[in-house]
Formats: sequence, C-alpha cells, structure tokens
Amino acid sequence: MASYRTILTESDSLYKVSGSKHIGKTFRIHSEKQAKQIIQNLWEEHPQATHICFAYVLTVYEKLERSSDDGEPGGTAGKPILNQIKSAKLTEVLVAVIRYYGGTKLGVSGLIDAYKNAAKLAIEASGVEECEVEVQYALTVSHEETPSLMNALNRLSFRKLNTRVELDFTIEISIKEESEIQFLNVLKDLRLTSLEETKI
Repeated sequence: MASYRTILTESDSLYKVSGSKHIGKTFRIHSEKQAKQIIQNLWEEHPQATHICFAYVLTVYEKLERSSDDGEPGGTAGKPILNQIKSAKLTEVLVAVIRYYGGTKLGVSGLIDAYKNAAKLAIEASGVEECEVEVQYALTVSHEETPSLMNALNRLSFRKLNTRVELDFTIEISIKEESEIQFLNVLKDLRLTSLEETKI
C-alpha cells in the first residue's frame, strides 16, 4: 500500500527574537501551482512583512522541492525551513515563515536559528498524518447513463471532488491508488456508450 507522511492540520506559530517576529505557517499542497498561489496570498495578507521565506516538498503527484531566502543572506532561511520538513519526513507540504524586522540584526546564525525554530514550531503544531496515495479521474456521461455510473461508483470507495451538469454529467473523483485496477474494471464492465474517462 503506497502511503506518505504529511501534516494533519494546517497551523501557525510565532517565534520572537530581538524584536523581530517570525510567523510560521504550514499548508498541505499537491502542486507547485498551489504553492505559488499560497505565497502570493501571504504577501497580500502581510504587505508590510520584511520577508516571506518558504520551502516545500512534493513527491507524490509532482516530484520536486523548493526553498526561498526571499532576500535574506543565502542559506539562512529557506534551507533551515526545508531541513525541518525533511527532519519530520513530510511531503506534500509548504512551510512559510513571515518575518517582521524588529530593528536588530540577527546575524547569520541568528537568522538560521529563527527560521528553523519558527518552522519547527509550526510543524509540531500541525501534527502528522499517514495518507494513502490516491489517483484522480474525471468521468463524463450522458444524463441517461448517469444513474448507472453513480450506482457503480457507490459500490466503490471514493472521494467526490467536483461535479458539473451541462450538456453531459461530469464527476471528478479521487480513489486509492491500490483500487485503481478494480475501478477501471468496474467502468469497463458497465459498457456505457457515452462514458469518457480522463485521469487528472
């Protein structure tokens, strides 16, 4: 069974040192697009912040990791945040630390310590959850064949992500990766003439 560790809940923390405030925040994400949008939103929420440094790790649906010092001396912010994510063995997570400068320079070691602790506190407040890897599909059928599709799906374990009712009926679902073959066999056995399936 494929699984991964991520945060249980999104959370935040506050770490103060020498007048500077470091606000740590955690987010569950599944794509770099989500991460970029969250950082943009944080700047809109904290326009007076001195820096918004961050790191994120994706290994399940996208394979990448990123970190940013956002103008702090190289390696003093993004890397310490990233190291806390890795130390907790987490993935599908973004940790951001919003800094409000307090008038006293912290120096390289002080910055590393501040960003590390803000990230660590936020991660600890979030808790850890073991999640099973899922796959997502969009299924489109005619209105006449919708009841047959839904009856079949209701015999399976899935999460409904979205539905659209237009000329046809579309449902987007997420299922456990280990159930994918069973799911595809059920669709095949239905023999619905209008069915279009797309992995998303």
